[in-house]
Amino acid sequence: TFADDEQREPYRKFIELMENRQQPDLAFLGELSSCFPEAGLLHAAAELVLFEPDGVERLTNHIAAIRTLPFNLREDTAMLIVPSLVIERRSDLAQQVIATFTPEEIENSTRLSALKTAIIDMPNGSESDDRLVMLMSRPKLKLAALLILVERNEQLRPTVRSFVLEEAWNMLETNETQHNLDPILEFVIDHLASGDLYDGLQRILDLPVAGREEVRASIDSYTVKALDDYLTDDDPANALNALYTLTRFHSDLPVDGYGTALRKQGAVKALELGLFSMVKEFLGPVERNPEIANMLAEAAFWGHVDRDLFDVREDFPTEAEINRMAGIRALQANLPNIATAAYTSLSAYPSKQLELIEQGAIVDNWALWDLNFPKLVNGLTDAEVVRLDRVRPIKVSKGRAGDPPISDRRSSRFISKKAGGPTGRSLTMSNSIYTTLARQDGLLKEMQVVANNIANTNTSGYKTDRAIFAEYVMATGQDTPSLSMGGLAGHSFDLTQGTVKFTGGQFDLAIQGEGFFALETDNGQRLTRAGAFQISADGELVTGDGAKVLSEGSFPIQIPPEAENVTIAGDGTISSAGQIIGQVGIFTPTGQLQRETDTRFVADGGVQPVEGAAVLQGALEASNVSPVLEMARMIEVHRAYEAGQTLMEQEDQRISQFISAVRDR
Repeated sequence: TFADDEQREPYRKFIELMENRQQPDLAFLGELSSCFPEAGLLHAAAELVLFEPDGVERLTNHIAAIRTLPFNLREDTAMLIVPSLVIERRSDLAQQVIATFTPEEIENSTRLSALKTAIIDMPNGSESDDRLVMLMSRPKLKLAALLILVERNEQLRPTVRSFVLEEAWNMLETNETQHNLDPILEFVIDHLASGDLYDGLQRILDLPVAGREEVRASIDSYTVKALDDYLTDDDPANALNALYTLTRFHSDLPVDGYGTALRKQGAVKALELGLFSMVKEFLGPVERNPEIANMLAEAAFWGHVDRDLFDVREDFPTEAEINRMAGIRALQANLPNIATAAYTSLSAYPSKQLELIEQGAIVDNWALWDLNFPKLVNGLTDAEVVRLDRVRPIKVSKGRAGDPPISDRRSSRFISKKAGGPTGRSLTMSNSIYTTLARQDGLLKEMQVVANNIANTNTSGYKTDRAIFAEYVMATGQDTPSLSMGGLAGHSFDLTQGTVKFTGGQFDLAIQGEGFFALETDNGQRLTRAGAFQISADGELVTGDGAKVLSEGSFPIQIPPEAENVTIAGDGTISSAGQIIGQVGIFTPTGQLQRETDTRFVADGGVQPVEGAAVLQGALEASNVSPVLEMARMIEVHRAYEAGQTLMEQEDQRISQFISAVRDR
């Protein structure tokens, strides 16, 4: 029998709702079925289609209800729920649904015949990989077979795994199923190579299903796991790729236990690789505690961002390591108040106080000399007293004679005289340490340059920075050879054209060829290739931070409020309704360029108009940084730094052994 249109309509509406993947109100259907038992089948079908855990069990109680339906309603219901049962691998229930039809009904219905075949062929997990691959060609069996193959993951042959990976991507990008996608998402993310990590995660975030709250939560979870695996990888290339990816995605990650742990792991790896600017970026959303504060302080210390270091010390004034680093930088910057405060806070750590005194001697800053020395001396080891006694000759050589030897202040020790203190020849730092320190400092500065390049890979108008090093020679004594060391002499910039990307923005401008846009800033005229401009409240063409774009005559460019359909020609001419209202100036420096910010430069010798360059409207010039080359350089610098660190550790052991031998003499 067939249901008439009036009887069939409620079911038809319901089935259309399911087929369109609209979200039914399961709570309402639950209440409805409690009042009208015949609605229980609708409730079970809705749960099955949405892959709710209770759907399968609920359906077992309503198989008999399917039998009572007219043929066309039974057919619609079977077509709705059997595919879900196939995916759930519940062939027993699927067969019970099909059993509600007579053999003649199945034979006369193409739809039911296809369902019956699908149930017979339905995989149960025991099939071979090749059999499952073959079943994936059947639309109603594809998801079920794919899920089984994904579960096998590590057991798959490489060729099969590649095929499954491709089909998993296709499923995610083209299928709008409500089934739990976690296994497929985990499989895809788990197989992203480190070099493809960023592009792969971006591809996942662009998926149609990524907008669903539960799917996005799964993506975040598996992203955290993948990044963490690569960050802890022994291969520096994998770690660097993970760091590069994390710089792009960390702001989108949840600020929860997993997200915070990943940010901390990224900060640890960034510190290890000398990418100090990344540390503050990663830890920005993380709640401050002593552990986080020490990481931020270490990054600020090695990155020479003194203001950040002093700010962290103000927030955590009792942290010993933070006080040590802040004290060193304060001495170098001749900030005696901060240096004294840090030194005083280290009263329970005489070894760290000694280090500050030594650092002060190195930079000829004696603000800490003789501050509570009796207590300090009593807290030092014999070897440390020797170190402190060696500082005195430096102080004497600066015209500050009159202090007795440090060892004399603790009469039970005569280390000064044994080790060549003020009455003998003072020991000096090994030349090998001097040269290695100079090399390490240079490598550190180059690492900072490379890290800044990587961080600006997607900054419009950014030009790759290069560190320039020069040799300088220092005399070591009348009868000894001179000492040759290297140091940072300056920076050069790769001014080659970056890729032009069309944005369609009315006031997005790119320069094709040589030259710069000129800006009027609070600090004077500046040059830039970053052309993301806008109109200010005063009608002037400005940058995002309010710097005024200058015309060919070096005047601010005014856009009348009534101007419509503004066009900018290749020579920079600005027109509206056929009327010229201004011209964007393109300039070239006549002298050296100095970088002020990532995308702005100061021209020491002034500027002059440039000819031959073209202005492109609705486009921006991308950064000319090559991430691959920069990461290769970063690995090279990192390995060189590690080699220098090993040499310094060996030299330190040699000196320690010498001190022990002198003390025991």
